[in-house]
Amino acid sequence: PKSTEVSLAWAGVKSENLATVWLLYHLTDHLNLGQFREVAKVVGLSRKYDESYNEYVHRVRDQYGIVVNRNSLMEAAFEVAKKEVEPDLIFGGYENVLQVLLELPYEIDRRKVRQTYQHKKQVSLADFSGLRKHSLKMISLLGRIVPLLDKFKKTGDTIVREKLSELLGYFYRDISIMEGPPKIVFMKEGSTLSNPHLIPLTPEWIISTGKKLDTDSVWIDNILPFEVIRILDQAIKKNYTELNKFKRYSMEVLWRVRDFRTLVNLSYVVYLSHKMGIYTPLDKVLSFPLGPNSISILEAALVYETIMTGNTFHLDHNVGPEYVPIITKIEDRNGEVLWQYLPSPKNVLTERTTAMVTDILRNVMVHGTGKRAKDAVVLNLEGPDVVLKLPVPTFGKTGTANRFTNSSFVGFVPAPQAQNQTLSTKRGFVIASYVGYDDNRPMKSKHTAIYGASGALPLWIDTANGIVNSELYKRSVQVADLAFETYTQGLEPPARFAKVPVDVISGLPIELPPEEVSFDTTPYVLSDAEFRGNSWVLNRAFEPLLGAIP
Repeated sequence: PKSTEVSLAWAGVKSENLATVWLLYHLTDHLNLGQFREVAKVVGLSRKYDESYNEYVHRVRDQYGIVVNRNSLMEAAFEVAKKEVEPDLIFGGYENVLQVLLELPYEIDRRKVRQTYQHKKQVSLADFSGLRKHSLKMISLLGRIVPLLDKFKKTGDTIVREKLSELLGYFYRDISIMEGPPKIVFMKEGSTLSNPHLIPLTPEWIISTGKKLDTDSVWIDNILPFEVIRILDQAIKKNYTELNKFKRYSMEVLWRVRDFRTLVNLSYVVYLSHKMGIYTPLDKVLSFPLGPNSISILEAALVYETIMTGNTFHLDHNVGPEYVPIITKIEDRNGEVLWQYLPSPKNVLTERTTAMVTDILRNVMVHGTGKRAKDAVVLNLEGPDVVLKLPVPTFGKTGTANRFTNSSFVGFVPAPQAQNQTLSTKRGFVIASYVGYDDNRPMKSKHTAIYGASGALPLWIDTANGIVNSELYKRSVQVADLAFETYTQGLEPPARFAKVPVDVISGLPIELPPEEVSFDTTPYVLSDAEFRGNSWVLNRAFEPLLGAIP
């Protein structure tokens, strides 16, 4: 079974690439102006204190290609209008068009659409600008049709009927609508009607039903009713006037310009990557989540260390993969310590962020691409009268390059805390495994292909088992003091977090209070959410990066 929707948590669990790109594109959509301004400042895209307005325009326009003109302002006004008119549309009974409106662009430059996609049914080239232009033609035609209908109704003149039939050639009725008033549709000239439910409108049908053709009730191209287009158009004009009150490259305007928002989104992801341990130059492209940038396996391990602990660890105030200590202590022949690595952690991620990302990695191992490792890492303990085999919870993510050129798996295993015999993600071991040919040949033949779960993951499991059964790992574990039911209590989420039951396919919340759910059999995600009334409500927070805002 498949779902057309997926939660962002489940997008990570199931490696849903489309959802990941969508998140990058919409990353700052819920920020207010003040919050957006802060993020833009963090990534160096706000106006500097010693930078003139013209210098800033030159930098944003000529260096980054952000052009703010009438078209971009109209598009910005349209995006604001879509959110503003939502209550009016719900009140007016147009809830069914909200999703269509959400996905509708203001204008599509058809010159930039590849010719091979121009006539494909699954590729929609509808835009608001085109619908509005088409609606003006509909108004003009109705202005001529209405008096001719009155004349034909009185006289039955065949010449009048021929003229009416010609003018009505753009109008159809949807016979799939069984209840309520008939749905009248105005289609583009020469459009291919693949919908068998649309049949041409005739003068006789209009007269027999007593149907009055008014503009508001007509659907344009079977996408939006004209009334919705009219409401949107009014809101767009108002918003455009408001935006024109500011300088075109002021943050009040840039905040609304989609190209600038996307630039900020991409810049922030690159900034965050560097803060978490990646120092390879990264290209700011929308396909970023799909892997166009190559990094080292060591950099990937550093990122997971930051996810696990929330911190980056520096060597003598130096950062980066080349400063990961291989030697942690130097002693002389008498055992005197000449030098010792003393990590100086810098907090980068909040506890809230690390908890939610860590939970995605947990679900990868339980319900996603890493479930082969579920219960595969086992701590073997022997006491005077007992032998214990304790499964160790694991966290991680698979990775497969295009054409199966390499396979990777990066994750971590929590380690026990000496003081209370419980596992903790703040302590533990990051393990990164990589499989591939030196010449980057595809690991694929006629009968088999090596991908993340089949190539790197088995190596990762063997390494993890070696670590958890080493003396280093076991030295904090006393069998006599160990209680199995409390062994994993250190992995419990922050107190304000809740276990939200989710659908196993989509990862979307199941609207049940937690006390009515058996979490032994029902998938769940840990989230900063509350069950209010009959649904789960997410508590939002603005956490760009700890210590990032000057």
